[in-house]
Amino acid sequence: MKNNILAILAFLMIASCTIQSSQYNFIKNIALNEENNRPEKNWTSRWLNKNTDLYAINIKDQIIFADEKINIFFKDDQIYKVTGLLENDAIIEIEKSDNRLLYKINGIPISSDYCSAQSMLDDNKGFLGYTQSCEAERQGVSYRNQILLDSNNLITSLIFKIHPNYPQLKLRKK
Repeated sequence: MKNNILAILAFLMIASCTIQSSQYNFIKNIALNEENNRPEKNWTSRWLNKNTDLYAINIKDQIIFADEKINIFFKDDQIYKVTGLLENDAIIEIEKSDNRLLYKINGIPISSDYCSAQSMLDDNKGFLGYTQSCEAERQGVSYRNQILLDSNNLITSLIFKIHPNYPQLKLRKK
């Protein structure tokens, strides 16, 4: 009797190892297939002479360009929030109101710029888009925010001022 119980226990242990192994292989295959089907970073940002590949995530009426650290929020033809580019995880916000752009760092206003109305851009080389000329209130320096489109009216490039003390942020489709 004792030998029969030991034999049954040994059989159960061997059988349970086989079941666990099959479950492990099943989960491993799912994980590997998901990893092979991951989306690719299909946009590149250029800021302060550094290129960073990003995902473009379309959510409702906005696009979020992101990686593991950076988040760039774009809505209503304007970059309106950026995280992960400045030191100390400072949050950049740009509020658009009529012909004004108000720049904030961590909710504190730092600058306000005057901008002309957005106009259509057509360079006769297949690039369409929108441009907006702005003048920095403090420095009196002019710059242009631009949105470039392809022939299907899809965004291919964004060039925007996101902080008054830094050069423009450039995003482009890879």
